[in-house]
Amino acid sequence: MRAFFNWIITVGSALSQLAYAVFANSRNSNLSISGEAYYHRTESRVRYIWYRFINGLFFFQANHCKWAYDNDLKFAQWYIDRDAGRRDNNGRT
Repeated sequence: MRAFFNWIITVGSALSQLAYAVFANSRNSNLSISGEAYYHRTESRVRYIWYRFINGLFFFQANHCKWAYDNDLKFAQWYIDRDAGRRDNNGRT
């Protein structure tokens, strides 16, 4: 059951990143819609309302946008670490 839940989270995150890249013309496809809402929440009233709206959709989670932002960063760091290990092992950059 835990593996299925992790799969749902991964697919949901991927779809969110895709939607953000396609519909928001984002240059940073590593962030999900929720993560980007958290990142930009202090820039304007509209962005803050968007951030609150998304958190409201995920009412069962204390601060969904913050969680998504942290998760986006964690996944990005995982890829950086993975690729750095490949460069070190292969001796190439």
